Amino acid sequence: MAESVSALLWSRSILGISEGVLYPIALTLTAKWFPSNEQAKAQALWFNGNSLGPVIGLPIIAMVAESYGWRESYYALAAISLFSLIMFWAMVRNSPSHHYAVNTTEKEYIEKGVATNKKELAGTGEVKAVLKNPVFWVLTTVYGCISIGFFGISTFLPSYLTEVKGIPFVQSAFVNAAGYGLAILVQMGSGFLSDRYMKRAVFVGGASACIILFLLMSMFTASALMAQILSILLISVLLMPAALTMTMLHKVASPQVMGRIGGIFGSISYALAAIGPMVVGAVSQMTGSFTGGFLALMSFILISLILCLGLMRKGY
Repeated sequence: MAESVSALLWSRSILGISEGVLYPIALTLTAKWFPSNEQAKAQALWFNGNSLGPVIGLPIIAMVAESYGWRESYYALAAISLFSLIMFWAMVRNSPSHHYAVNTTEKEYIEKGVATNKKELAGTGEVKAVLKNPVFWVLTTVYGCISIGFFGISTFLPSYLTEVKGIPFVQSAFVNAAGYGLAILVQMGSGFLSDRYMKRAVFVGGASACIILFLLMSMFTASALMAQILSILLISVLLMPAALTMTMLHKVASPQVMGRIGGIFGSISYALAAIGPMVVGAVSQMTGSFTGGFLALMSFILISLILCLGLMRKGY
């Protein structure tokens, strides 16, 4: 209903505040509901909502906006959000013992796994202790750098495909949707494999390298078709590091403090993430092309890759 740009920005700020509760809640639930050898799958599964939503929503919203206007597309999104709120209220409980649908066998299996986690997490039950752990800050930096890349690339990629590669707006929306669709498979595959080998940092570092490679290739290809294929591959790996980085957070913080640690982790990471679109916009304006902005983003992804090499040496 905004009638001015400032009102629109305030609306977006309120939306951001509301979204901010997701990660602390999700991290806490994952810590209380899953043993360590299943946490990556759990993280990947709930984080896949970030992929599934665009797969379904981007093409529909693009067509609604083109046919009726952007306001009407926001009304549709608001209705979906209300449905999500009702589902969350009806189905989510703080722990297995509080859930009406968990039987005795499930409860015993989950609690046994969580008890094993507690033995591995000795000395991580206080917020101060976690904040003194250098690994926490390494993980926060990795997630922040990945988020800078994600928000910078995802914000400008549709415009880049349309303005530079000559791909129609609605078609670029389908390209994005295809990328998010492939991201679902990539995230779940990496979740299962990282749970099997318990080497999360290897997958995060590998994804960082792929992001750099696909972005470079998509910028310098002369083929519109190849640009679309590379964009799909790029989007498919952009989201994968987030879930696994959050999974590594379970090794430095216990379930008792995970909500608070998740809040600190998320707030710092997303403060850094806000730099992404600004970097692309500012550098692109100075250089007169998207290329400069995207190259600037790569430096942050490179930092993530280097830090992951250090985490690998520590056994993450």
